[in-house]
Amino acid sequence: MPSFKRYSYFLTGTFLIVLLISLSFLGLQWHAVYTHEQIVIQNKFFENAVHLDGIVKSVTNQLHILQVTAEEDLKLSIKDPTTSPLRKQVIQTRDSRYKLFPQIGESRDTFGNIQGIGALSHQSNEFEREFNMTLRLMPIFRGIKENFQEVTWVYYISAQGFINLYPYSEEIEFDQAMLKMAFFAQGLPDHNPQRQTSWTDAYLDLAGQGMMVTANAPIYEQDRFRGTVAIDITLERLNQAIQNFDYAKGTLLISGANQQLLAYPGLKTTSASEIQTLDTVLPDALKAETNLILSSPNNHVQAIGSFLVIHRRIADTPWDLIFFIPKSAIYYAAVTNGLLASMIPLIGLGLCLWATSRILTDSFIQPACQLVDHIEHEKQAVSTDLPDTLPDIWVPWFKTISRAFRENRNLLGALEVQLDNLKKTQLQLVHSEKMSALGNLVAGVAHEINNPLGFVRGNVAELQLSLKDITAYIQLWERTFPSPGEELRTAREQLDIEFLLEDLPHMLASMNAGCDRIRNISNSLRLFARADHDQKLKANVHEGIDSTLLILKYRLQANQYRPEIQIIRDYAQLPDIMCFPGQLSQVFMNILANAIDMFDELAEETSFTELETTPQQITISTQLTPLRQVEIRIRDNGKGIPTDLWAKIFDRKFTTKTVGKGTGLGLAIAHQVVTEKHGGRLDVYSQLDQGTEFSILLPIETSDRSTDDQTDEPKQVSISTASTGH
Repeated sequence: MPSFKRYSYFLTGTFLIVLLISLSFLGLQWHAVYTHEQIVIQNKFFENAVHLDGIVKSVTNQLHILQVTAEEDLKLSIKDPTTSPLRKQVIQTRDSRYKLFPQIGESRDTFGNIQGIGALSHQSNEFEREFNMTLRLMPIFRGIKENFQEVTWVYYISAQGFINLYPYSEEIEFDQAMLKMAFFAQGLPDHNPQRQTSWTDAYLDLAGQGMMVTANAPIYEQDRFRGTVAIDITLERLNQAIQNFDYAKGTLLISGANQQLLAYPGLKTTSASEIQTLDTVLPDALKAETNLILSSPNNHVQAIGSFLVIHRRIADTPWDLIFFIPKSAIYYAAVTNGLLASMIPLIGLGLCLWATSRILTDSFIQPACQLVDHIEHEKQAVSTDLPDTLPDIWVPWFKTISRAFRENRNLLGALEVQLDNLKKTQLQLVHSEKMSALGNLVAGVAHEINNPLGFVRGNVAELQLSLKDITAYIQLWERTFPSPGEELRTAREQLDIEFLLEDLPHMLASMNAGCDRIRNISNSLRLFARADHDQKLKANVHEGIDSTLLILKYRLQANQYRPEIQIIRDYAQLPDIMCFPGQLSQVFMNILANAIDMFDELAEETSFTELETTPQQITISTQLTPLRQVEIRIRDNGKGIPTDLWAKIFDRKFTTKTVGKGTGLGLAIAHQVVTEKHGGRLDVYSQLDQGTEFSILLPIETSDRSTDDQTDEPKQVSISTASTGH
């Protein structure tokens, strides 16, 4: 501790000396730099305001040209009415509308969207003169759009129910509701008796161009109002117009009528619900001074609380350009720009800091950095020697950290082994309990089925014998009494004795076949759910697969969402293998059930017709490898598995199914049964949109038999003897 106190006293004295020297120079420069920064802000604001004034002036000038041209055209057409060449291209449509159609070879880009409601024929002379006037405005519309990038739409809308909009847009269709919107209503004599240019509030564009404002001017023929010409500018364009203003932590914005926010950094301009007002973006310190800001002189910098504010009213609009910035930002800029004046004291400060840094580096910083590196090496279990330059006072800390990490690694390794064993034991317990419960349930169900099944099958056999006797008796009676009388002959014809004698044997044969099928299913269920974990048995792999397919047959059948899932078998000649038949059947069940689940999910996204064209298939093939191992491949033609999930697919609790449809244990149990119980391999191969294949590799003879299986002749058993019906 005494050494650290000495360093503290030395640094404090050095900094006090340098601080006094620096303050003397900073005081000389501070006022000049602060004033200069205000002038810089004022000049940048003025340049941006002039640019915005220019945009507005250009729009209002073009509106004035359109207004004068339209009114002059209407005036001249009274004495000399002429028809525009485009008039013949305006065609009446079937929905009581009319619109302008280009001739063959002409592009719509050269035309406006001229359309209206009603019948085009039998219109008044006034209508025709106004209609031809708006057709002759087309070249001016096109010139305005091409020469002024800020302009989105140029158009004329008539009180007689038509519109000429440039450029052409399929999104806009004239509607009488347009005559109530601000870009038309502001030109009406009641709203604009002075016939001046006016600007609308921001609104959502009908053609999907986002939020915009409109400059509009009324068109009169003498004292009769005809319509309005209008130019639209999107709020996005206004935002771009103020982006050239760049001053750290300062904010430039445009406020419209009713203090509606038209331009602001980060303003969303795609929805009417996102339009904000001025008070929503002003800092709390300025919200109460809104009227003072808006009434302040143009281009005048004024201090309001902890902010500097500049305001300017944009000519010929109801808009205000406002800039505000915290005074702290000006102070920061002044300090930054005054560094040259502080160079001498800073050099002295640097020399003092260099001397201090050398002392601290050798005694504290370098050993501390070496300690951090030592900790990183210990985290990675990398053994390192102590640095030669390490001070003696740091050596105990290094040794203590090494010992702590070594003990933690040993403890963590033991804990990981115990945790992995616990997870395996838990998985085995869950699987064993599940199979035990399933075995008890299936055994009970099979018993209940077999009792009435035996009764039915026995009675059917007796019924077949009785039917033969009855048939023989009837035939004998007919030979003995060839003419039994009219009443018996009528009864024979009504009962159709010949058909009954021919059909009843077939019906009894069908009943026998049904009994056989029920018995096979019952045997397959009992064998599938058997708890055969005590010893390995010799079993036929193909019979196990067919038994599983029989159990799953109801899920493979067609339903209202998809056709039947096709099963393709490609079996090779295989010897019986030593295995746990029930557990191996569970492996087949889990893989096949996952494929069926995948096909059901895919059916929800694909039409029934498309699934009929490309059938859903599961291909099961087997072969005997050169190493005397049995290989079973189960492949589907589904949507496949992403590559990044291959490594996780056999993890416990991992599933890609929706909540409630998967536990994440099926493939984990399958992998454990194949690898640990049978000493085999379970691999997966998949390609997106092509399908997935599971490969099961099993040894024919295994050396890890349980103590109960050490007999000279292994017990022979089949996984299942049931037929799948395919």
